[in-house]
Amino acid sequence: MVRSRTRRLEDAEYALDFLFKYKGKVYESALTLLVFRMTLKQWRAKGYDESPIVRLAVRKGLIYAYTVPEELPDEFLNAKGDDYDYTRFGRPIRILSRMVNDDVPGIVRTFKLR
Repeated sequence: MVRSRTRRLEDAEYALDFLFKYKGKVYESALTLLVFRMTLKQWRAKGYDESPIVRLAVRKGLIYAYTVPEELPDEFLNAKGDDYDYTRFGRPIRILSRMVNDDVPGIVRTFKLR
């Protein structure tokens, strides 16, 4: 499932979320593509090079980047909310983890921006 937004971060002009869907339930984004209207100098001054947002390209005053979730969705927490319920959600946790850690890096390497 894909969702587009005009605002995600304060500085982002546009965001495109690729949402994780498992057995009909839609969870958080497995990949978010972002477009920023700024120079590379501004990007660096704002600290984005040290953030979880990965720069893909700089073109004509726009910076294209992506981010993946750093944590699993809260829906995967156990009843106490202090750990993930691997017994109940083991399969979707493994699928989402594989997508974020293995699939997404391979996918974004194929992007070509002109």
